[in-house]
This record gives sequence, C-alpha cells and structure tokens, in this order.
Amino acid sequence: MRRLRSLALGAALAVLAACHRGPQATSAARARHTAAQASAARHALAKDTLGFVAAPRVGKATLALDVKFAPESRPVAGEPLTIDLALIPKNPENAGTLAIVVDPAFSVAAADRSRPLPALGAGVAYRTQVVVTPTTPGVQVLDLDLTLTDALGSSEARYALPLIVGGTATGTAAASAAASTAASSVVD
Repeated sequence: MRRLRSLALGAALAVLAACHRGPQATSAARARHTAAQASAARHALAKDTLGFVAAPRVGKATLALDVKFAPESRPVAGEPLTIDLALIPKNPENAGTLAIVVDPAFSVAAADRSRPLPALGAGVAYRTQVVVTPTTPGVQVLDLDLTLTDALGSSEARYALPLIVGGTATGTAAASAAASTAASSVVD
C-alpha cells in the first residue's frame, strides 16, 4: 500500500512539474522545432540541386538569389546544349524575367532569349532549362540577367555560367583519325 502511494505521489509531482514550466521552456522548444524545420528544408534543397554548380554573380547586385546550373551533356561546339537551372531566392520574390545575354560564343533562338518567371518562394528551388548552341571551342561564359520584383520594387543581377566547350564533333573525329594515322606510320 505504501508503495502504491509513493508511486501515485511521484506521478502527481511529475504532472505538476510539467504544468508549471516557465515561458523559457516553451520558447526553447519552439526554437528547437524551428531549427529542425530549417534543417529539413536545407536538406531537401541540397537533395534537389545535387550535382549542380553555383553560378557566380557578376558585379554588384541587389537581388538576393542564388543560381545553380548543370549542363545535361558535355558542351561541344555546334551542338545544342541543354542547361538545367535552379533559381533559389533568399526572400519571397514576385514574378520577373530571365534573359540570356547575347554573346557571339553562343547561338540562342530569339524566342529563348527572354522568358517570364513566376513568383518564387524563399529557399525553394525553381527549376528551369535553357538551350544554347556553343559556336566556339574553349572556355566560354554564358551570362544570364535576372530581374525580379518584390514589395520594394525591382531587383536585378547578372550571373556567369562558365563552360568548357569542346571542338566540333567532326573536328574531334578528324583529330583522332590524324592521331591514328600518325601512330600507324610510326609502327611501319
């Protein structure tokens, strides 16, 4: 009987202790919950952009946005190249535009040079693709201009996508044929 009373008294004290927590305990629990949600969101974003490379921002910009990109194939001069883009705003942004800067090293269809963007949520990757055709082998930089609007007005930034463009497919075949001819003449 005495043991049962001790058990009941212990349970009552535990309930009272739980009911009389201070506001610090509640705010600490809320902070842990918020941190866990933020960590889960960062993990989901990292998983969504796995294999992507961050595009550097060119010059000063007022736009709080990260751009990541991943070419779908190896860039070769004269062949169309699809580039996956992930636009990740740090603040909620209203609609805007994505424009490819015209450069002689890339051929871009007139209809693909500029496109509208929907409203973007903070910390969520908006995925899109651009299709360009590199015209010159070597290290080339594709520039993107982004303009977004928010409650304070319009913000813009330029991002650079560095690409190493290989020679044309026919040029590569000719080079390998010349190399094999040279190798066979050494053997003879």
